[in-house]
Amino acid sequence: MSTVYQFPYDSPVRYLPLVYMLPPDLLSRFPTLRRLPRSMGALNASPEWAEVILSDAFLNEATVYGIDAQGAADESADYG
Repeated sequence: MSTVYQFPYDSPVRYLPLVYMLPPDLLSRFPTLRRLPRSMGALNASPEWAEVILSDAFLNEATVYGIDAQGAADESADYG
């Protein structure tokens, strides 16, 4: 049986799907995001991870990705 997760729009949790789509080399730049379990089930089962996801560190790292992604896209164009 599959599990459906709903992400509230007014919470830092909304960035969680984005974090799971980040490539490992980009993820390695962010210590809080790098520590997250790669399993949503493990993440959901732990109250400690809920605190991390609701923290400022998670929000700051998850939202700065938009800026870094553009820079990474520009850099990769130089090699293509």
